Amino acid sequence: MGRTSVLITEDESIIAMDLKHTLESLGYRVCHVAATGVDAVAAADDHKPEIILMDIFLDGPMDGVEAAIEIQRRHKLPVVYLTAHSDEATFIRARETRPHGFILKPCGADTLYSTIETALERHRLEQLLRESEELLNETGEMARVGGWKIDLLTNRVRWTRAVHLIFEVPEGYEATVDEAIGFYAPHHRSVVSEALQRAEKDGIPFDLELDVITAKGNPLSVRVTGYPVLKDGACTGISGTFQDITEKRMTEKALRESEERYRTIVEQSLVGIGISRGDEILYANHSLLKMLGYDSLEEFSAIPLLDHLTPESRLLAKNRMAALAKGEIVPPVFHRDIMRKDGAIRTVELAVSPVIFNGEPCRQSTFIDITARIQADEALKEKNRHFFQINQLLQELPDTASSMEVVELLCERLKEITGAVMVLFNEYDAGRKEVFTRHIAAGPGVMDFVATFYPDGPASIRFPVDEKWKRHMLLQQYAKLEGGLHEASFGLMSPEDARNIEHALGVKGVYALALSWEGELLGGVIVLTPHGEETLPFKIMESYARAATSTFSRQKAVEKLRETEELFRSLAENSQDYIMRYDRQCRHTYMNPAGLKVGGHTEKDIIGKTHREAGFPDELCDLWEKKINRVFETGKPLQHRFEWESVKGPVVLDWRLFPEFDSG
Repeated sequence: MGRTSVLITEDESIIAMDLKHTLESLGYRVCHVAATGVDAVAAADDHKPEIILMDIFLDGPMDGVEAAIEIQRRHKLPVVYLTAHSDEATFIRARETRPHGFILKPCGADTLYSTIETALERHRLEQLLRESEELLNETGEMARVGGWKIDLLTNRVRWTRAVHLIFEVPEGYEATVDEAIGFYAPHHRSVVSEALQRAEKDGIPFDLELDVITAKGNPLSVRVTGYPVLKDGACTGISGTFQDITEKRMTEKALRESEERYRTIVEQSLVGIGISRGDEILYANHSLLKMLGYDSLEEFSAIPLLDHLTPESRLLAKNRMAALAKGEIVPPVFHRDIMRKDGAIRTVELAVSPVIFNGEPCRQSTFIDITARIQADEALKEKNRHFFQINQLLQELPDTASSMEVVELLCERLKEITGAVMVLFNEYDAGRKEVFTRHIAAGPGVMDFVATFYPDGPASIRFPVDEKWKRHMLLQQYAKLEGGLHEASFGLMSPEDARNIEHALGVKGVYALALSWEGELLGGVIVLTPHGEETLPFKIMESYARAATSTFSRQKAVEKLRETEELFRSLAENSQDYIMRYDRQCRHTYMNPAGLKVGGHTEKDIIGKTHREAGFPDELCDLWEKKINRVFETGKPLQHRFEWESVKGPVVLDWRLFPEFDSG
């Protein structure tokens, strides 16, 4: 290990040389001898000594005390003062700089050695203490935990760096007790004051969770502990810890809210939910109790879990539990028959999963009553038979079939299957907000009777309708019209006339079926049957509606698209503008007659070819291909003006490119 380096600051050269000689004889290395305070500061920067011997009284603008303060500020080095004077004022002034020792000149080798070694050891311990404090401060800042201490003699509070950080005040800030209490939220200031008084007077420690407001106005939640500091049986101060628990509070609040939400969801769930351990029922929500006809959990849990099942399902449950005990894989969802309190049997869909309940592993089961679904499945099979029949017929329609042909097929098949007296299809005209009868399916005798009401054909009679009726039809979808023909005619037919017609035709049931597509009303079907039962025609109509609606709407859309396409093609063909269409390879897929004429081309010359392949100049091809590709890349329109030598001579073209998008 090298010798300890010492910086001597002494303005009397003889004393300085004597000190240097003595120090070197004691084994120290004198790195520099300074005569002024300014020289000492510079030497400390250059030589980095391990200790400094500093004469207090130095000539020049900076005396020894001032030099020591500056060196300490820069390097935190130990300083031992040298002085031939021992007056009280000088000693106090030097002491305030917290030196590591004093030596009165002249001094012996023993005094010099012991003072330097003591100073070095003290400095080493101070460094360890500072490092320890720094580690503690860094740990406290990361954990948002700090310490505090009240000196009851000075009535001031000292905080660690972490507490300064939490309160958002500058490091070194010291507050009075009242100022520190002022950081607490108004509703907690009295709580803090009372806790401090009890700690001081009665020696009672405290541990509190309180709200504070930082110097920057930010609200926080903190945990504060305090303990009395006793000396000779008297309380001289109070110290404790200070921890920011805002995040903890927020987490706890979120957990409470989550638990409350979960409990609310479980309690209000339409699905039955139960928790069990073995054969013991621990919890059942309201839906499960209602499903099985019990008034309370106590009543339901009085019966072991397996005893609620039918004998066959009970055996299946035991086999499942045995398979699980062997480590076998079993389906997570399964069906069981369970007995209600009144003895009725319901089929439920069960899903079982592990859960921790009251700190113990349990099973959570969800119960969905599928009894009605199973019954509906049987009815659906019959309904699907009719759906399959009509769908087959619709599929057999040629692609060119019109929406009218779809309507005729729908009405005729409904009449055939239901045995209806008459089936009317009423189409909704959205533009005119009217409903008119587009087709009637009926026997010859009935059609003669109908002709007395429709002398100019069914479509000649139009019924004006409002938005209220339209919304009613969309919401209703399928219904038996209790008002009969009177209601079916939207109130235009009097109840008496409606009854006469129903009597003449033998009508006992009038059913309405709304046809809609993507929320838009297309029309409705009115079925007049000689049957009073509601179920058969209703189910048949519902089945056919699902098949017919999509086909009818598709045909209507194709017809409208065809009309629109013909209109725009006529406009493009007859336009004097030059209209072209390109694909992603910049090939022409269309050019109107005006465009072909100005270029002197035929369709054979240009369709399926790029400008370059069609023989246009390279410089124009480069420009045009660049513009076309840019529109494909950006999906945005583009406009460009350029001159071109056509067959008619030079022309100025205002070229506008627009992107086309498919359904994606």
